[in-house]
Amino acid sequence: MVKKLELNQLNLFRGLAALYVFVGHCAHITQTDLLIPGPGHAVDFFMLMSGFLMALNFHHRKLKEPWEKSSTIIRFYIRRFFRIAPVYFLFFFIAYFFYIELNTLSNMTIDNPNPLPFEVTTQKILLGIFLHLTFLFGLFPDFVQDNVLPDWSIGLEMQFYFVFPFLMLIFRKVGRISPIILCTILYLSSNYLFGNFEQPGELLHFGQPAFLPMKINVFILGVLLGEAKFYIDTNNQSKALSLLGLTLILCFIGNNLIIIGFTLYFIIWIFSMLKVSPLFLSKFFTILENKLKMNFIKFL
Repeated sequence: MVKKLELNQLNLFRGLAALYVFVGHCAHITQTDLLIPGPGHAVDFFMLMSGFLMALNFHHRKLKEPWEKSSTIIRFYIRRFFRIAPVYFLFFFIAYFFYIELNTLSNMTIDNPNPLPFEVTTQKILLGIFLHLTFLFGLFPDFVQDNVLPDWSIGLEMQFYFVFPFLMLIFRKVGRISPIILCTILYLSSNYLFGNFEQPGELLHFGQPAFLPMKINVFILGVLLGEAKFYIDTNNQSKALSLLGLTLILCFIGNNLIIIGFTLYFIIWIFSMLKVSPLFLSKFFTILENKLKMNFIKFL
């Protein structure tokens, strides 16, 4: 039996990525040049891991929670909502009620040329609050960066949560190739259509990649890796190998070097659990997992 993948490495990488985001934003606020890539690259890693963990859990739960049942989708949405909403809402209200004070204190430069300050009309303030409480703000360029929180990725994550159960059903019904091709075309054309950062698009201008088509490829890479891991758990080696091959091809289409690097690492990691993998790979990752079994890594 193939040994199941522990989460020690994921805990380490997620902890380091969280610290990277924190340090990166502190450097931005204090106008310090760290000479390293921006914290958005660490956010990409979280998207990759989000797709991985959701796909893996979705497959493992499918006997008790059949995908076709509406109750499964509702239960999935409730779990995702309460994983993010409580802490996010707390900091969101702090950011809104103390917008002027926080903005002055941090001396932050917000990339959006038209951030939503507290001095605007009551209707816009109420609309902004509504869109954030419903996590719809990522769909509207004017509200992606309308407060001092760097929360654009929260809305993006929630968009993927909404799409994910239907994406998995589509994969089951029609296969993966056609939907992935369509998503890849949408992703490759997204900057042209929707803009990004300071470059406006033909249709819209997002100051951050907060609209799902702009990052759907990263989530799908994670989903494919999660599915490959599941098929290893269930001893379907050939299926896992074909999914790893598809992931290998997809990761080179339009992605930055950091996402390519992380994807290749996880491909090798998962490949090491296959019976056809070299023995030294299996031993290496087993030793690494054992070395990372410590409370500090879990805390991180």
